[in-house]
Amino acid sequence: MVSFLFRARAAAVVLVAAGAASSASALTVSLPTTFVKADSVFQLSELAVDALAASGSTISPLGNAFGVASATQAFDLPVTHVDVSVGLFPPSLKPLSGEATGSALLISRGSRSMALANFQIDFAAEKVNADIISNGIVTKGVSIYDFDVATPLTIGLNGLTLTMKEQLNHLVLTSDALTAMASALNLNKVLQAPLKTLDFGTINIDIQGALRWPVSDKPFTVANMPAVPEPSTWAMMALGLVGVACAARRKIAN
Repeated sequence: MVSFLFRARAAAVVLVAAGAASSASALTVSLPTTFVKADSVFQLSELAVDALAASGSTISPLGNAFGVASATQAFDLPVTHVDVSVGLFPPSLKPLSGEATGSALLISRGSRSMALANFQIDFAAEKVNADIISNGIVTKGVSIYDFDVATPLTIGLNGLTLTMKEQLNHLVLTSDALTAMASALNLNKVLQAPLKTLDFGTINIDIQGALRWPVSDKPFTVANMPAVPEPSTWAMMALGLVGVACAARRKIAN
């Protein structure tokens, strides 16, 4: 395991000049975090939970993502990659972007659904981006949420080991994300209205540097989406339920 991590770090860590104009004062350090404890937990706000329930929608994790047992409507999206800027004169360290490749959240409403996948945080623009998968079509790199930074950044770099803690809050849907969600889930204007300014919650980033079993950094794709029953299958399921109900009635009558 140690040998694997050493080779992974040696092969995957790349130092790139931050730009011709600033190359003398800063470097971009690209760090894979598939093999260290690096989490980003998306905690839905109570208002978001209520709004989704009112529209008949649910959220479930797919791919690398998983629900957090100790919290309600919270999902861990394991961080797979981080880019940080290392200032030389004067010394400084700040995050540029973070990725949760391979993680997805499925939003379902009746027979309709869409997935947000392969999340990416742009710290400079204060946006959360993701691929949108709906009706077998993938739209890459859509800006999903705008955010504010809620807590002071805690970040450190010891050799090639990164530690970082920060909370992003006041996640608000972008117009592009709202349009995509309304189309995919068939949300009318009444259901869309409260989503325009709704605070969806927080994202807590916690990169500890401790080892973990590596998570996959393969992008979540259409092929990973759960199968949706065909209309004929829905009809057969409905007939089956009717049959069960009739049998139960006859049993009670007897």
